[in-house]
Amino acid sequence: MSNVGRVGQATRKAGSPAEVPREPFCEPASQASRAEKELILAELQRVLASPDFDATDRNRKFLSYIVSETLAGRAERLKGYSIALAVFSRPETFDAATDPIVRVEAGRLRRSLDYYYGTTGGADSVHIEIPKGGYVPRFFRQVEASGRENAGRERADVASEHEASQPLAVKALEAGRDATEPTAAGAGALHALRRLPRWAAASFLGIVILAGALLALGLDHDKSQVSDLAWQRPGGPYRPSVLVLPFTAAPGTDNYLAVGITDEIINRLVPFQELSVFDGLATAFLQNASSPADWNRVGADYALEGTVRKSSDKIGISARLVDARTHRFIWAGNEEHEAGASGATATLQGIAARLAAAIGQRRGLVLSAVPPPVLSENYASFDCILRADSYMRQPSKDAHLTARSCLEEAVRSDADYAEAWIDLAIIRLDEERYRFNRGTADDAEILNDALLSAQRAIALEPTNAHAHEAMGWIHWRRNSLDLARTEAEAAVSLNPNEPDLLWMLGLFLANGFGEWRQGIELSQRAIDLSAYPPSQYYSVLIEDALRRDDLATAVKYVDQMNPGGFYLMQGLAAAVYALADRRFDAQLALLRLMALKPDFAGDIQFQLYKRQRPDDVAQKILQGLRQAGLPASVISSSAAETN
Repeated sequence: MSNVGRVGQATRKAGSPAEVPREPFCEPASQASRAEKELILAELQRVLASPDFDATDRNRKFLSYIVSETLAGRAERLKGYSIALAVFSRPETFDAATDPIVRVEAGRLRRSLDYYYGTTGGADSVHIEIPKGGYVPRFFRQVEASGRENAGRERADVASEHEASQPLAVKALEAGRDATEPTAAGAGALHALRRLPRWAAASFLGIVILAGALLALGLDHDKSQVSDLAWQRPGGPYRPSVLVLPFTAAPGTDNYLAVGITDEIINRLVPFQELSVFDGLATAFLQNASSPADWNRVGADYALEGTVRKSSDKIGISARLVDARTHRFIWAGNEEHEAGASGATATLQGIAARLAAAIGQRRGLVLSAVPPPVLSENYASFDCILRADSYMRQPSKDAHLTARSCLEEAVRSDADYAEAWIDLAIIRLDEERYRFNRGTADDAEILNDALLSAQRAIALEPTNAHAHEAMGWIHWRRNSLDLARTEAEAAVSLNPNEPDLLWMLGLFLANGFGEWRQGIELSQRAIDLSAYPPSQYYSVLIEDALRRDDLATAVKYVDQMNPGGFYLMQGLAAAVYALADRRFDAQLALLRLMALKPDFAGDIQFQLYKRQRPDDVAQKILQGLRQAGLPASVISSSAAETN
């Protein structure tokens, strides 16, 4: 039964507003103390958690929005127009004269509150009301006989009352707080918010609990404090921040699907540790970050927004990644699928996984975008991460040297920067596997230096998937295959939606352990999660086809990939095209290979055989390269050295 019918049936209990005198509380609310604000937030949480508060998700958001705005001193903004845009996702062309949604929903929200305070909420010490004719909430406190005699009690007593009624999550966060370091504690709470698992209506309750916790930890609604915490991961240098705004449900689509896809995207983005990820609903609750003008003010570099839609047999989303500073669209995309036997939820989970990978991976949308402005003294170190990422997209000797010099300076100036140690481990590894800028050190020395860098990264951040990724590659090059597999499996378990990690484990299983079926499945998943898969993701698929003498399949995968500036994949393309008698394509790929790696022919044994590639596959690649035009003398000498 809707609460429209239930209000008249509510039985007034002792302690309800009709029987117990009340007095206005926190007027004006903008001048309320922190303890008084905490008490109101605790009441808001109590209302939202009650089964007798019968309200839709958007009306719960409506209530939270107007309460938080009032406590933040922005009650004058609570007009029908601003609420329509912030809560109900109406466009800027919204006209209250033709669209009465705010008035209608405000009436329903008042009835929901009336019913709650007429039943289980009657004994609550603080009541929230929305006067008719406006949207600014008022707060009242019940006054017992003894309370009226002591109406002038100290505000400290209010804080004590709040302490007794706090949810356990708030108490637990406060118990571990050092009162002399409120900023660090608040940062820890925000860090906890980023990792909070949530689903459907439970997500909103978690947000409110954490909001109360942030206030209890010494954060009021001061913009600068939240902004500082939002962009800087606690204790670390700058990392780009992504604000995931609540997705909206298209007309005719259940709202729970919008809540679900938002939660799934957040949960799948959080393991990408190059980013800081924040829940837009929680940030709006704390800091009114509900409009584009506010996104960067609260510390977001990028905002993700979108819509979910469902028809009788299909489900899909439209999503947009926006630069929070300029409001420029970085990317926009649509994806739609048959709902399938597994249902809408499973389909949305798959979409969320692909979207999170597209945004968060090393070659993803955020790290590919124009870097945000300098917000931290450690931005110079982050710039080295971007240089390393640029190098990894298209490895070259010059880019390698630039990235290595930058990263070495980064770890000297900030020895606790795990991301810099991770990239330095890979850069040092490439001195051995790609022969870039190796100097006079031998392979064992190079690999040992890389190993030390990876060990340092893991010591700093044991749960960083990329630290284990780096360690896995180093063990692979050291021919410690079991250790390489262990590290790769650890990396995937930490972030199962990172395509690079899936491909790495697939390569290790196929080439190192002969587990081709699993290797193919992992490689295919890496490709499926990537909007523009790097060419190396196809290597296991191509080599498996060569291993099985299925040349048509090998050619199909080579046609799908784009080797670009990766010389090894240009070599593989040249070999496959030559074996398939596509001579022009083979010669073109060989020319590109030699332009990228002029000394490849003289180092072909190392390039093909020290990558744990099966001998039969390596021999077929050598045969293809000879047919493509690589000098036969080189092929013969390499084959002789291998036997």
